[in-house]
Amino acid sequence: MRPEATDKGLDQRIELLEDIERIKRLKALYCYLADEAYQNPAKWDDLLTHFIDESWLDFGDHGVYKGKQEVSRFFTEVTHSFLSYAAHMVTNPLIDVDANDAIGRWYFHCPATERSSATALWVQGRYIDEFVRCAEGWKWKSITCHFNFITPYDDGWAKTPFLS
Repeated sequence: MRPEATDKGLDQRIELLEDIERIKRLKALYCYLADEAYQNPAKWDDLLTHFIDESWLDFGDHGVYKGKQEVSRFFTEVTHSFLSYAAHMVTNPLIDVDANDAIGRWYFHCPATERSSATALWVQGRYIDEFVRCAEGWKWKSITCHFNFITPYDDGWAKTPFLS
C-alpha cells in the first residue's frame, strides 16, 4: 500500500472523529445554554446563533416551528413560559456524518420545574438532530423531540406518564 493512500485514509478518519466530537460539543452547548436561559433569557440569543436561518423544530404536542424566528419564539415564549428550571442531560450519542450533513440521536433526561405551579418534573425522551456544516462550523438544521414522559416528580412515569 502506498504511504499517501494510508495517510489519506487516516486523515479522513481523523476528520470524521473531529466532526463527531464537534457535534457532541454543540449538543452539550445546547443543554448548557437552554438551562441557563431560564435564569438569564439572553442565553436564548446565544443558542440561536447555532441554528441556520431555515432551521425548524418538531416538539410533538408542543408544536412545529419553522424558520429561525419561530425557533426563537419556541425557546423564548413556549418553553420559557412553561419551565422555570431545567437541567438537560443527553446520553447515548449516535452521530452519522456524511460530508457536510450529519444526523445525531440522543436520549435525554431532564429534571425540571413547571413555572406556574412550581411542580418538580421528570422529562425524558429522544432527540433527533440534523446538522449542516457552515463556514462558522456545524449548526442545527432541525431538532425533533420525542417525549417518553413528562411527569410530576412525586408521581413518576409509571403512575402519570404525561401531565394533563
